[in-house]
Amino acid sequence: MTITEETRHQLHQRLDEVLGPTEATTLMEHLPPVGWADVATSRDLDHATVLHRADLDAAVATVREDLGAAIHRVETELRGEIKDLGTELRGEINQLRTELRSEINQLGTELRSEINDLGTELRGEINQLRTELRGEINDLGRELRGEMRSMGIQLVVAYVAIAAVLLGAAGALGMAR
Repeated sequence: MTITEETRHQLHQRLDEVLGPTEATTLMEHLPPVGWADVATSRDLDHATVLHRADLDAAVATVREDLGAAIHRVETELRGEIKDLGTELRGEINQLRTELRSEINQLGTELRSEINDLGTELRGEINQLRTELRGEINDLGRELRGEMRSMGIQLVVAYVAIAAVLLGAAGALGMAR
């Protein structure tokens, strides 16, 4: 016999008459909402648990496999990207090295040129200064020679004057004798 909503309702009405409304409701609430054939037993639950556990284990294994494969793909992609990035960076470093060497060589050439120009300029100034100093030294030498001649003449004149005074004094002494 299949239990329908109508038969359940009829049972509830009869229990109301025999037991009273409160007891009838309490008893009806303890009955399953479906037929007893539809109620699961603990064996049914154990069997369902085993089946679900197997499904879950299979799903976990699949997820692990998929995750492992995905991780491997990502690892492979990352290794490739890292390798590409390394190659790119080495290329940029080599290009930068070449540019820097070129700039250093150019700067070295410019500095050597400026040093040569400065050396030439300094040698010219030193030669000009040497020429000016020689001229001034020659002028000073002429002046000194002129002053020495003048002083020599003045000394000779002084010696002559002294000699004249001495001779005059000697002559005066000789006369006085």
